[in-house]
Amino acid sequence: MKILVLAKSWGGVEYHRLYNPLKRMQLDNTEIEIFTCESLPDNIEYDMVVFNRYLFQDHYPIMNALKQNGIPYILDLDDYWRLPKFHTASKYFRDNDVSNAIKDAITYAAGVTVTTERLANEVRRMNHNVSILPNTIEWTDDQWAVKKETRVKDKVRFGYVGGRTHENDLQLIHEPMKYILDKYPNVEFHLCGYSREDSIWRRIARQCHDRVILHEGMPVSDYGKLYSLFDVKIVPLEDNKFNNMKSELKVLEAAEYKLPVIASNVSPYKDMEGNNGIMLVAPHEWRAALESFVLSDKSMMGEHNYHYCRTNYSIEKVNEKRLQFYQRICKSATSDRG
Repeated sequence: MKILVLAKSWGGVEYHRLYNPLKRMQLDNTEIEIFTCESLPDNIEYDMVVFNRYLFQDHYPIMNALKQNGIPYILDLDDYWRLPKFHTASKYFRDNDVSNAIKDAITYAAGVTVTTERLANEVRRMNHNVSILPNTIEWTDDQWAVKKETRVKDKVRFGYVGGRTHENDLQLIHEPMKYILDKYPNVEFHLCGYSREDSIWRRIARQCHDRVILHEGMPVSDYGKLYSLFDVKIVPLEDNKFNNMKSELKVLEAAEYKLPVIASNVSPYKDMEGNNGIMLVAPHEWRAALESFVLSDKSMMGEHNYHYCRTNYSIEKVNEKRLQFYQRICKSATSDRG
C-alpha cells in the first residue's frame, strides 16, 4: 500500500498526527510505503492520500485532482473547525472561509480520522466513515528520554508548555500563580514556548509575575526536553466548544516525564477516567490546587499518569487500528474502480 502524506509544514499537529504514527507504521509493516510532499506530484501513483485539515491555496485543486484520478483521501482532524473569536487565527479563518473548506474536505473524504469521541460526533453529521485515533507519543524519540533534572529539596517547579494561541487559557492562572510566587520563594514557574519576536508572546510575558522563568520555543522534534525542567505540569483551558474538542496530548507529554498534572476540569481532561495522575480544578480552585502541591509531595501522581497513559495511549495499538482503517479504505476504492 503506497500512501502519500501531504503537509505544507511539519508543525506540532503534523508531527503527532502524521509524521510519527505513519513513520512507525511503515517501520512495523513491510507492505506499507509512505511518501511525503507539500503538494501533489505530476504522477499520482498512490493507493491513498492523507492530509490534516486544510491545504491552504491548494486545498480545492488537490481535492479535485484526487477525485479525477480516482484516488481516495483520508482527512485527519485534531481540532474543531470553527474557531472562537479570540483565537489568533480567527481572522484568517474568516477571511479565507477555512471552516467551510474543512467541512467540504470532511464531506468528500473517503474517511476521516479524529482524536476524540466528541470530535467524531461532530464529523459524523457530514461523514459517517470516522475512525477515532487518539494522539500518542512516539516513546522512542530522544526528546522523551532526557534525564529529568534532579529535584531540589523544598523547591517546587510548576511548568506550562504551549503556544501563543493559549493566551486566554493562561489568564486562568495569572492571579493564582502570582499569589503562589509572592507567598512561596521556593516556587518556580517555567513558561515554555515563548518567542521574543512574537507580539502576542510579549504581551503574555508582560502579564506574568517578574519571577516567571521564560523558555524559548523549540522545534517539534526537541520541545519534549522542556519537561525535564519542572515537577508539575499545569494545563489551564477555558470551557468552550472549540477547547472541548481538543485532545489529551498535553497530559500524555507530561506522563513521559512522570509528571503529575493540574488541569482545568473540562473536556478532554475530565474524560480521562481512571487517571489518578491528574488533579481537575474549576477556575476558582487554581490557587488551592497550586498551593496543595507546594505543601505536600504528590510525585506519586506522576507515576500514576505515566502508567495510565502508557497503557491507554499506546502508539502500537492505535496504529493497528489506523492500519485496519486505511486497508478498508483502499479495498473499498479498489472495488469501486472495478
